[in-house]
Amino acid sequence: MLLLQFFRRISRRNHSIYSGFSRMDKFNVKISDKSDHFCISFQLEDPNSNLLRVFNFTRPVAETCEETELKIKHTIEKTLAKQYKRLKKTSDEMNITLKLSNNPNKSHISTLDILKDSNYPVEIFNKTYSIVWNTPSVISLKIIKCILVGFPCYPVTELENADESLAKFKWFRSITSLSKEQQKIDAYERQWTERGKKCPKPMKITPPDETNESQWCFIGESSSYLPTTEDVDHWLLVECVPKNKDTEGQPFRTVSPVVVSAGPGKCPFEDRHRFTKERVSNLGLRIVTYNLLADLYADQQYTRDVLFPYCPPHALEIAYRKQLFLKEIIGYNSDLVCLQEVDTKVFDGDLKPRLYLEGFAGIFDKKGGQVSEGVACFYRTDKLRLIQTESFTISEALQERPIFRRVWETVCRNENLKDRVLQRTNALQAHVFELIDSPDRWLIVGNTHLYFHPDADHIRLLQAGLGMLYFEDLVKTLELKAPDKEIALIFCGDFNSSPSNGVLELMRKQHIPPDHKDWTSNVDEAVENLLLINPIRMESACGTPLYTNYTEGFKDCLDYIFYQANRFNVSQVVPLPSEEELSANVGLPSVVFPSDHVSLVADLTWVTNKGS
Repeated sequence: MLLLQFFRRISRRNHSIYSGFSRMDKFNVKISDKSDHFCISFQLEDPNSNLLRVFNFTRPVAETCEETELKIKHTIEKTLAKQYKRLKKTSDEMNITLKLSNNPNKSHISTLDILKDSNYPVEIFNKTYSIVWNTPSVISLKIIKCILVGFPCYPVTELENADESLAKFKWFRSITSLSKEQQKIDAYERQWTERGKKCPKPMKITPPDETNESQWCFIGESSSYLPTTEDVDHWLLVECVPKNKDTEGQPFRTVSPVVVSAGPGKCPFEDRHRFTKERVSNLGLRIVTYNLLADLYADQQYTRDVLFPYCPPHALEIAYRKQLFLKEIIGYNSDLVCLQEVDTKVFDGDLKPRLYLEGFAGIFDKKGGQVSEGVACFYRTDKLRLIQTESFTISEALQERPIFRRVWETVCRNENLKDRVLQRTNALQAHVFELIDSPDRWLIVGNTHLYFHPDADHIRLLQAGLGMLYFEDLVKTLELKAPDKEIALIFCGDFNSSPSNGVLELMRKQHIPPDHKDWTSNVDEAVENLLLINPIRMESACGTPLYTNYTEGFKDCLDYIFYQANRFNVSQVVPLPSEEELSANVGLPSVVFPSDHVSLVADLTWVTNKGS
């Protein structure tokens, strides 16, 4: 038994050495023509102190080689002195050798000039480094602030002179754990308590040193990592080696700001993934529409106390929720994803880089005004080629565009109506795509989030009507531009309109009469004598489910995937969660639902020769 344990320890140790931190023997020099400074980076290993660290320096262009050598040597000495002190070793054991050049005149010649003309490698610690110029580098590397078992953990990177798709990533788990570190602190403080004294210097828990390879165990090599129960209570470390087609740069490492948590377990959307294990055929399109619940609104005291008091505070935090909706969206294997209430920071820092790895490109447009949220559309680049894109604030376009003149004149007849319409900042996205495998087919994709107020059915109907007037004009323009193309429309979003109201009627029946009930949803702002015509008959891909929004105070169907009825057939609707699942934690959001809305997912098949 003891022999078996010995061999297991040896096996683990060899595995760690084989798959440990990356090593580089390059002395990287980076400079731009306009800068008066240059940058140096290299990786230094000192077996005596378990140090494996990348050193970075920014030095003046005019600095002599001798001055640079002294600066580098001084920095290394300070770093090693700390390591040796921590390990209770004497500084006499340090043996630092450093030579950038053998040139006897290096006290008078600039470092850059010597390095450019040098035929000799740099020597540090009796180790030789080859000099390389302007190599790929990592500017920033971060790990997400909420790490859950069963939910992919991914790094957020900013690279320079590098191709993101070529970067190499390694993942490590800390040997120690948060609870073990806490036990050490408790024992330390208990010693003082037992002596009847106050602890002189409280200890803080800090993650293990990212430069000390012995404190980390290799666990994987990929652009993301799926935490397991073994990782709970441990920190993670990710190492990135930036690359381009010619070379690779210095490895860069960072430690997670938090330890791995157990997570919520199985989420209802994972049952929905059973229907989307494979992508659809080339003639098909899988569409997702999803209101994510912007952090701009979720991170408010009113939201926590009044709107969603049943939701645990940690489950309202965007760091937690984005782990859920990213896994959910990716698992649908879709071709188009239309999102509403997307925070700018979430699009830039999470959705765009993460979905890029899945083969998506994304387009984000903020709402009007000063808000930092908007709508986003992601599309598969191997299936759809972007032809053109446009977005606008609906209220601004209403005043400016000739195609809306008749509606604008009607709005202007009621000053209360006009004031309220013009205050709205709702935006509409419109993208035109070519199907890569069927280039004779062009697809228009609309994405919007209409006004929410309960007494504003008339505003929403106006906004939807303006959207369809815009798409009618866009179709005509595209038909003139490309008469040989078959053009079809999909219009997604959170329309904030229940099935009994006018938006769905406009899409299906193609007209709204002047006496429609929605026009007087607010008597003081009544819309008078307006007939809305929609020449493009649309249908709802998911029909009219009971609920797409489910909270304690409000439950209804508000979200739709509208498609042009004579261009598509619906081949699959992914079932929505049951009311039992929706109400299990009173309402949404919850620990297993990241938004107060549920996503809609449908598969459409493009058909031809069905008439107009």
